[in-house]
Amino acid sequence: MRPRVKVPLTLTDKILEGAAFFVLLTLIVLPFLYFQDLPERIPSHYNHLGEPDGFSGEGIIFSLPAIGFILYLGMTWLN
Repeated sequence: MRPRVKVPLTLTDKILEGAAFFVLLTLIVLPFLYFQDLPERIPSHYNHLGEPDGFSGEGIIFSLPAIGFILYLGMTWLN
């Protein structure tokens, strides 16, 4: 079995981890702040002319923070 080598984080690594955490928190907080201002139908797909041709409910706005949270956890675990 190979020994595990724990590489300490440099200052740059710590700054990038902090920035990623701040962006994640922003990504989670913003939908809650603006949820009441959203229309009931949100365009979710656009055609080649840039016109919306697919719509979703206002709850779809929470999918992006969920995906971001899963990606953050995965990348943090891999690090």
